[in-house]
Amino acid sequence: MKIPLIFVSLLWFCLYLAVRFRVNRQKEQKKEQSFWDRENEANFARVKPLDDLSYITVDTDALPFARIPKDDAARDALERVRALAGEKIVNLTGISNTDLKLRYGAANLETLTAYDQNFTTLATSLQKWAHALIEEAACAEEETKAALLSDARTLLEFSVASGSDITATYKDLAALYEETLSKQDAYDAVLKLKEGASTLSSMTKPQLLSFLEERAAALS
Repeated sequence: MKIPLIFVSLLWFCLYLAVRFRVNRQKEQKKEQSFWDRENEANFARVKPLDDLSYITVDTDALPFARIPKDDAARDALERVRALAGEKIVNLTGISNTDLKLRYGAANLETLTAYDQNFTTLATSLQKWAHALIEEAACAEEETKAALLSDARTLLEFSVASGSDITATYKDLAALYEETLSKQDAYDAVLKLKEGASTLSSMTKPQLLSFLEERAAALS
């Protein structure tokens, strides 16, 4: 008796799925074992100095602390940035704890986490502060408006230069360029923003690049 072709095809398909499942399972097991091997190595890594970190400095003379925002939340953000002037700040976005321990030793992880948290606080505070100035400028007289937007630009550019990946920071800065610069200068500034965003190591990178590409196209 001949075996129906559909049954043979189904049998081969089931065998194929079984093989693929086994291969994928083996790959996952190898991947998991590799992770735990690296994690174990990291936990016993020798402590190394933190001298080669790219520390971020809050220059109190370069940022517009003299202009006090009307918004309470913005004033709180300003004070948080001011407080960070005396702290160590490092952007460690995209670097896993395992990699940090391998590079600097497990004993330094808590310190490095604090440095990275300072960066997160800095980036979010700069965004809140700058956005409040932009909103305040919308209702201000022309001369005051120009000063407020200039201060907001200073804050946002510092944030971007520090490695912020906050989408709102890029959107606000691109909008400022479009509002305050000539079309050509705004185009050049947005392209520069895109160039900076391309070096980020975060999940927001594709979204940021797509947004900046759209803004540049609109200005070209």
